[in-house]
Amino acid sequence: MEEIYKTNLETSLSKSIPDIVAYASIGFISCSIFENILPVFNLKKDSICILLEILAQLIMITFVYMFVATKISGRHSIIIFSFIAFACQPTLVDKINLIQDRFFNSKILQTQETVVTNKIKENYSQDTKNKTSTTNTNTNTNTNTKISTTHTQNNNKGATSIHNLPLN
Repeated sequence: MEEIYKTNLETSLSKSIPDIVAYASIGFISCSIFENILPVFNLKKDSICILLEILAQLIMITFVYMFVATKISGRHSIIIFSFIAFACQPTLVDKINLIQDRFFNSKILQTQETVVTNKIKENYSQDTKNKTSTTNTNTNTNTNTKISTTHTQNNNKGATSIHNLPLN
């Protein structure tokens, strides 16, 4: 019984490996050409233009697959071809992510602004924690000492919050 499964596996692999190689190589060559021919990823373009570029790329990929599928038969060839197609076209994936980010506000593409605002929020929460701890420990000291300790603690250059401004 085990030998029957082994022979069936060997025959199915020997039949499918040429199809896998054919679809992978044709997908790699055609999609690499598409990647070099089609427009590059640009954040400044409007959404309709990017949607048209995505549609054009998908139509070309579908046309190549349908043409190859009429010449070479393959049982699960769409899986192989689609993996190769999307792996060879990173700008297509970037365009799709940009459209998703613009239409659904999913924050896939984090810009510098969001990274900076997250850092500002972290600094603000740390500064407020530090201020409350220094005011609690310095309640019995002189006011001049209190001002000098808070001034040295908040010595942040390029202050981004009203609480971090230098007191001159």
